[in-house]
Amino acid sequence: MQIRSGEGGFGAFHIAAHEALIRACAEGEGPPDGPQKAPAILSRHAPLAAVMTDFYVKVQDEDRETLYPSEALRRALQADRSRRS
Repeated sequence: MQIRSGEGGFGAFHIAAHEALIRACAEGEGPPDGPQKAPAILSRHAPLAAVMTDFYVKVQDEDRETLYPSEALRRALQADRSRRS
């Protein structure tokens, strides 16, 4: 996977690239090369990060009364525990 960020800071392109990376890892795509342990950390936490990213986007851009995704987080945690067992 090749993700390139925009020039300097957290511009719209950088945020979109970050969200795309999280989504791709959550869906099972291998993370980009990086420090030795980084790919395992990204793969493991991407499903939770994807749920929280969706929540933050909805709260910030759509509806400040968006419900906290406790059930989706619970499912992601259960899936993580199943993979590690």
